[in-house]
Amino acid sequence: MNLLKQNGLKYLFSSKRHRDVTCPWHFNAFMEIILTDEGVVLADIGGEEYRVPAGWGLFIPPFVPHHFSSPEHNRCHVLMFSGSLVSYFEEFLKKNEAKTSLFIPSKESLLLVASILPGESNDVDYIHGQAVLVPLCSEIYDQCGFQPRAETTPDSLEAAMAYINEHFTERITLESVARAVGIHPVTLSRNLTEQGRTNFSSYLNYLRCSYAAALIKSSNSTVSEIAYAVGFGSIRNFNRAFLKIYQLTPTQFRETATI
Repeated sequence: MNLLKQNGLKYLFSSKRHRDVTCPWHFNAFMEIILTDEGVVLADIGGEEYRVPAGWGLFIPPFVPHHFSSPEHNRCHVLMFSGSLVSYFEEFLKKNEAKTSLFIPSKESLLLVASILPGESNDVDYIHGQAVLVPLCSEIYDQCGFQPRAETTPDSLEAAMAYINEHFTERITLESVARAVGIHPVTLSRNLTEQGRTNFSSYLNYLRCSYAAALIKSSNSTVSEIAYAVGFGSIRNFNRAFLKIYQLTPTQFRETATI
């Protein structure tokens, strides 16, 4: 979930393969692409329900609440990325919205994904991230039936989300974020509720727990060390937030990840 940097440019690119994916309601300031490799993924994107079979893809724009579930065994590849990697597409999305989130990625795009992102988790540089995303975004553009957007996301919310995404492991508050981007806390809170159907604490906990889940799977750090590393002030608060999101304690989550 951390922003990466290359030649002074900040960007986010996350590549994770999942089995039997389940993800609670949340929204992001960045984009997501879900590629189903096996089975079926069920999703709700902004109130629209989708069934994503093997060989199909799902596009989630920024600031759209969504969740996933697994009715049966499945495997999928989740790409999460900031607009700086596909700036032309980011600008297009500010004024246009998709009629559907489903698309069919080409064999060429899937081969490119498999070649550049072969692992369960992949860290890539800016150029390789673009190489994967540009063809996929082109196919999304062609297939998802875009139309002029009825309403736009306030610039202040975009700035606030970018700040939260970069500083979520620190001791930030609604007030400190609002101060950093030059808006009133009440305005920020209202924008989060109206645009993302969430609140500051829920979004912050989601970011921290998502990062913690990745660390639990990929490191030998203790649960306590991870809790403090991702920004929680106490183990109790971490356990409570993690359980609410994943329906498992951090310890139980680690046990399932090693099965």
